[in-house]
Parts: sequence; C-alpha cells; structure tokens
Amino acid sequence: MQGRTHERVVEELRVSKLEDWANVLAVDILAIKGVGSGYLRKLRLWLAHRGISLRWENAPDYWVQIADAEEPVGACPFTVLVDSNETCPYSFRELRGKDGELLNIPVENKAMWTEHLADYSIKGLEHEIQIERKSLEDLVGTLSGRRENFEREVSCIDGLCSFAAIVCECQWSDVLLDKHQHGARAKTVSRTMLSWVVKYPRVHWVMCAGRAHAERATYQMLHNFWWQAQRVESAMKNMEM
Repeated sequence: MQGRTHERVVEELRVSKLEDWANVLAVDILAIKGVGSGYLRKLRLWLAHRGISLRWENAPDYWVQIADAEEPVGACPFTVLVDSNETCPYSFRELRGKDGELLNIPVENKAMWTEHLADYSIKGLEHEIQIERKSLEDLVGTLSGRRENFEREVSCIDGLCSFAAIVCECQWSDVLLDKHQHGARAKTVSRTMLSWVVKYPRVHWVMCAGRAHAERATYQMLHNFWWQAQRVESAMKNMEM
C-alpha cells in the first residue's frame, strides 16, 4: 500500500512488518490527524488480501466479502453473539448505516445461557457487555413466574460486565396500560424496574417503541461499546509507553 497518508500512519504507529498490523486498533488509526474512514476501509481490504485483520476486528474474509458485494454495504468490524437459547432472535439483516447503506453484520450463536448471561453480546467481549431482550409479554411473564431466575441473571451480568442492558420492546406507557391478560401487573413491573436500576446499577433498562426500534437500539449499544472499548485499550497502551 502506497501514498503519503499510509507512510505517515506507518511511521506514527511504528509498524515495521506486516504482522504488526494485527496489534493496531482502528481507533488509533482514526486518531491520526487527516486520516479518515476512507483510508481505514482501504487498509482493511489491503490487509485482508494478505491474511491480516486489525486488532479485535472480523476475519480477513469478511472484509473481502464486503468489498466484493454487488451493492455498497456498510461494514461492522465485530461479530454479534446471540444466545442459542434466544427465542425469536434479532437477525440484524435490515439495519442501515448513517448514510443509508445496508449493514453487513456478522452473527454467531453461542450458549451464553449456560453462564447465566443474556441474549446479545460481542464476540471476544462477552464478559464485558451483555444485552437482554424482553417483549412486554415476556417481561410480565418473567417477573411473575421466573422472577428469581431472572434476578439471578441480572445480578450476574451486573457483577461481571462493564455495561449491560435490558432492552424492552415496549414503552413505559405500554407497561402502565396494564392490559395484558397474564403475568405481573403494572405496579409490580414498575416497582421492580425502579428497584433493580438502583440495586444493579450496571444494568440499564432501555424502553423502545417496538421490536424494530429495540433491534436498532441493541446494535447501536453494541457498536458504541466496541468503539469505546477500543478507546480505553488505546489509552491504556499509551500510558504503558
């Protein structure tokens, strides 16, 4: 790969051989003045054709696939993990980027339920971020018949993760209408949520306007956490230098 920008990146990141790129974070590349997403996209493909990926990023064949797509697609640098025990999981196939491009989001199944974890996470960071999905029916049913098991899960991810969330496919108004036929009543649901948000402060309750909004919110939190984790890793590396 040639060009003044590439030469400057190589110099600032002290890359001396091809294998060094596997230890480079995308956030450190973008932190260099004058270097943007266009260069990062070209670099990822250039490295992919040589069997290399940047640190924490998807395998080289993913970036080749993105480049070979017939229509422009948006890249996702990480793989979303979905609990194998999740019913009606999000597919993440219809989400679009900020410029309207369809996102290509890799998804893998993993039995996270065996560790009392939640429904969604990031491959390689599953003990750092966990997101639980709840429809209104599931929420009221869980707080009625499986409350102790659910609280055990919430307690687990609160103690384990840097960030966790319970994404509800309903709004507060849907809960307070109290129109469901079975499960915990609105008062119980409301009091439980307000109690647990204090008792388990790392677990955030996110109320959404339906399933589609909840799927988008889930991906956006995973995306934001991935970049934030890179920033933290970069800061720690700089402190050690």
